[in-house]
Parts: sequence; C-alpha cells; structure tokens
Amino acid sequence: MRNERGFTLIEVVISAVIFLIAIAGVLYLFPRGMRSIARTKEQTQAVNLGQEKIEEIRGVAYSSITAGIPSSAPPYKNSALSDTAAGWDLAVSRTVTVQAVDDARDGTGGADSDGDMDDYKKISVTLKWASKGETHEIQLSTILTKR
Repeated sequence: MRNERGFTLIEVVISAVIFLIAIAGVLYLFPRGMRSIARTKEQTQAVNLGQEKIEEIRGVAYSSITAGIPSSAPPYKNSALSDTAAGWDLAVSRTVTVQAVDDARDGTGGADSDGDMDDYKKISVTLKWASKGETHEIQLSTILTKR
C-alpha cells in the first residue's frame, strides 16, 4: 500500500457540514442584529427630538409656562407645546405635560411658608412613534425652577 497524504472524503464532508452550521448560525443572527440597530437608531432619534423640545421649553419664561390652562396662546400651553416632529426618517409625536408642584418642604397650600404654591414645574415630554407595525413610547421629564 502506498502512503499517500491528504484528506479522505469523510473528513472533507464533516468539515463542510461544520462550516455550513457555523455559517447558518451567523446568517440567522444577522437580521436580528440589523433590527436591533434600527430600533436603537429610532430610539436615539426620538430622544434627541424630545430633548430638543425640552430645550425649547427651557427658553420660555418660567411664568409663561402654564399648567392646565387650555386658553393660553402658543408656545405657553401644554397642547401648543405638543407637536409632531420629523427625525431623519421618523415622525415622532411629542406631547408635553406641565405640572406645577408645591414642594412640601416649605409647607403646602395655605400653610406654605413663602406663600408661593408654585415652587417648581415638572415638564414631561411623551414621545410616540410607529415602526414596523409596532407603537413605541418614551417619556422624558425635567424640573424647571424659577431663576
């Protein structure tokens, strides 16, 4: 018998099967990774648009930002501050909620030591968008105080 070097047919077949299993695993995970990247991109766009709205509100005088008065003129009222904004490729509904807060540390209501029952305002921006048949929502909040 001759002593020949090389691979047998069975070794080649087993190597090919192992290689195909590895490639199938990568091909299975690739679309999931792409979906995850797309979802993260959307969330980043939405948060950036929400932060933009918060910065816009910070530019309005504290006394002009009102809570619960629907007749106020824009941009001073909740509904006027709410809108739909477009990101790079995403339409996001931004709903602003303004809540006047009477801090309990200086008393509340008639027992308020400084007589001011509007110690600070909590601004919440709710971001909603639809993507691939699903509705997504994120809420950002901040506190505004008198300057």
